Amino acid sequence: MKKILLIILSLSTLFIITGCTNNRIGEKTPYDIKTNQVTINVKEDSLTSSQATFIIKNKTDKEFTYGEPYHLEIKHNDSWHILELEPNNDLFFTMPAYSLKAGESVEKEYNWEYGYGKLKKGTYRLVISVSLEKEKQYIAGEFEIK
Repeated sequence: MKKILLIILSLSTLFIITGCTNNRIGEKTPYDIKTNQVTINVKEDSLTSSQATFIIKNKTDKEFTYGEPYHLEIKHNDSWHILELEPNNDLFFTMPAYSLKAGESVEKEYNWEYGYGKLKKGTYRLVISVSLEKEKQYIAGEFEIK
């Protein structure tokens, strides 16, 4: 009986340690996400564990700009946390400034496999910054990996 209990305890510990390190949950997000003026949503049937196409829509009557940089966050205990990059991987971005006129939308593909690896089951969001009338805002597109 003691051997069985020891085996169960060992396997449980291994499962907990493996589960925690696979998602690399970082600190709680410091970003205040705005969702009413500019939205970002996953395009239907584009989501995989390593990439997705997002539709960015300008719901304002003003033009805004955005760039290439993004990061991923994971929902953990009902709050958003920054997802840490894979060990020894860094993300590098070119720095163009794209503009999106009032009422327009654009599709943009994000492939996060190199920086974050294939995502495990969970609720995530892709976060980007936009500049609207010289004010920097953060927007996020939520998605779930099943």
